[in-house]
Amino acid sequence: HPAEVDGLKCQRLLAQAELSRTRNEWDHERSLYERLIAQDQANPRDYLRLAEIQTRQRAFDEAIASARTALALNPDAPERHVAYAHLGHVFMWKKQWGNAQAMFRRAVEIDPSYGPPWTGLAKSSMRLGHVELAREAWREGFRHTHDLNALGRLGLSYESAADGREAMRDLLEEVKTGTPKGSTDWEPYERLVAHGVYEELAAQLLTINLERMIHAVTTQGSRLALLTYPNWPKNAWINQVIRQVAA
Repeated sequence: HPAEVDGLKCQRLLAQAELSRTRNEWDHERSLYERLIAQDQANPRDYLRLAEIQTRQRAFDEAIASARTALALNPDAPERHVAYAHLGHVFMWKKQWGNAQAMFRRAVEIDPSYGPPWTGLAKSSMRLGHVELAREAWREGFRHTHDLNALGRLGLSYESAADGREAMRDLLEEVKTGTPKGSTDWEPYERLVAHGVYEELAAQLLTINLERMIHAVTTQGSRLALLTYPNWPKNAWINQVIRQVAA
């Protein structure tokens, strides 16, 4: 049965590719996915994974071609928003801000709950000088994902500290009734504290985030386990807030 033999061969190649991925062996993983595609040229997921590898290798034009092939093979695939988001990131690397903005916008139209393209849409819009569009992307991204980093970046987009604080406080009211996502991206908090006037609000945001993360880093709900979590940043202010939450 040739079909069964081909299926087993593809499974072996896929297993080898996954192993290469864990080892960060991009060249080897790429060659394996190219062999997979040679076996089955109709699998959009193989093309999308190949696009991700090509992006890591800075082969941007090839990555764009692979992602577009994945979309062409199955324009209605449930995960097509990931392909559009990936195209957006590649265009950001190429500094083609307009193309990036268009791809990110398509991604959030398909699945508003997928967070990365909201950030990409905001950043590409800022690059184009579309400040209000960027702020709306951060707002919508926060509304759909409750990602506190989007809230912090919204505040930092204002030249006036008072305006930024007011914008964040308005959205912070939505956090109180929503479910904020835990995150180990500390940059927004650190930048808010650097502005001085945002320190109180940054503390509120970080405390909410830490409370949400407790269940992810403890087995018994022990707050003291927060102090030994390996991914905390080496930042005195943040560690002070952590100790207050853990107390």
